[in-house]
Amino acid sequence: MRNVRTFAIGCAVLGGTFGLGAYVSAHGGDTNRVHACVATNGSLRVVSATATCKPSETTLDWDIIGPQGPIGLTGSQGPAGSTGPQGPIGPQGQTGPQGQAGPQGEAGAQGAAGLSGYEIVSTALPLDTSASGLDSDAVNQVWHYGTSSCPAGKSVISASHTLRRYDGGRLSLNEWANLVQWGTRLSETEGTGGYTVYVINPTENLLTADVTMVCANVTH
Repeated sequence: MRNVRTFAIGCAVLGGTFGLGAYVSAHGGDTNRVHACVATNGSLRVVSATATCKPSETTLDWDIIGPQGPIGLTGSQGPAGSTGPQGPIGPQGQTGPQGQAGPQGEAGAQGAAGLSGYEIVSTALPLDTSASGLDSDAVNQVWHYGTSSCPAGKSVISASHTLRRYDGGRLSLNEWANLVQWGTRLSETEGTGGYTVYVINPTENLLTADVTMVCANVTH
């Protein structure tokens, strides 16, 4: 009998959250607990949830499931997952509305005169016209000259010339030493431009100027 009493008391301690009701003869039908009846001599019998203990017995109940234990420590965070594939490109947005027209700009400056009808004119120009007169030192000077013209309606854009003897020979150094030459562009007359070659020629050698001119139509 001593062993049975010891077992009943041990069950009461291990059960933790059970109720020992003195003078209670019914268990109330709670199926979540274990129900028993303990006699005065310490003997114990397990009964159903709706059973009634004898008047000489004491009810003994304990939980089927023990109390919740303490919360465990939080585990370390796992490695980050890999990045997923890039999603598809979204559809193109709608075209925005057209902006308002800006103000009209100021008129630009008038352009330079236009050129058209470029033409290179080459000619052998005899310097067969002569004139004479006194210079500032009262010395009589003689010069020869001739004029080469562009085709009708065209102006001289640029020109150049070289000199030679009338018979085609080269001028000697002495002959060159007595010559002073220059060329000038004439003013346009009735839409025609010309290039005149003047040479101071005191020895009055017969000369020819090989002239090259660039002629063009000039629009004013």
